[in-house]
Amino acid sequence: MVDAKKRPAGHLDLPFRTWIEYYQDALNLVHLTYDGLNSIDFRIELGDILRGFRLEVERGRDQVLRDALLVKSRDAHREIDADYPVLHAHTLLGLWGALERLIEDIFITSILYEPSLLAHERLSRVKLLVDVILGSGEDRANAILAEFIRTIGADQKKGVGQFEALLKPVLLDGQVPRVVRDSVLLAQQIRHVWAHRGGVADAKFVESCSSRASVGDKLLIGSSEFHHLSDGIQMYGLVVLNRHFLNSGMPIRTTIVPGYEGIWDEIGMGGNDINAEEDAPRDAPEGPLFSNEPW
Repeated sequence: MVDAKKRPAGHLDLPFRTWIEYYQDALNLVHLTYDGLNSIDFRIELGDILRGFRLEVERGRDQVLRDALLVKSRDAHREIDADYPVLHAHTLLGLWGALERLIEDIFITSILYEPSLLAHERLSRVKLLVDVILGSGEDRANAILAEFIRTIGADQKKGVGQFEALLKPVLLDGQVPRVVRDSVLLAQQIRHVWAHRGGVADAKFVESCSSRASVGDKLLIGSSEFHHLSDGIQMYGLVVLNRHFLNSGMPIRTTIVPGYEGIWDEIGMGGNDINAEEDAPRDAPEGPLFSNEPW
């Protein structure tokens, strides 16, 4: 058995960095879209003011532009008044895909860096083709991942179970706070409905999330729910990161966001807050991932 406590931290920098950069870019785009849609009325009002200072010959062209803006304003207000459900749904699809990629990259990177993990009882039972067994490198690791997912049906598991099954053989599974588990489950199920049913709840969704909708309901995601779910995905990623830090003897980062207070105490990671600027280890990567501020 591999002694997890002696494992250095640096080999998983890239998977976590790639994930958090995507997460930040996606949330930035959401807020830029909020701002952009809300600015259209201002642009129309500003155009009306400026029109009074222009020559008559320009007014015909200005009117065409104004009419086009009015159409955009109508469409923008439809999305604003509904609380941005389409924007949130499509962003959630991307965030879920990025989380799946993070966990798979952790699996692949871990067994590449530490081949002895393949002796884990779960991985030792995976049946591989001869050319895969004799192979090496990332192609072999990807083949092992694909066969392991198929063998245990990881992609059919609900919520964090989908990921914990992949993290166990690489010694990064563990407790997940209840509110984080609930958020990840709901995010997963809403994601599936939008990816496969155009956002309309079916019996399978209602079975998993009965309090959220009835069969046939359109799953419109408002800003409050979206940010709670995206924060839940963020917090789950940080739980996994902290497991990695603990395995490597590094200080953990107990970031708190509204709605997720108390999660670190629940899983025995409370009381470990550190000032990222003063106390972070020298080789810790820079950036908000390694900060106690919300990412």
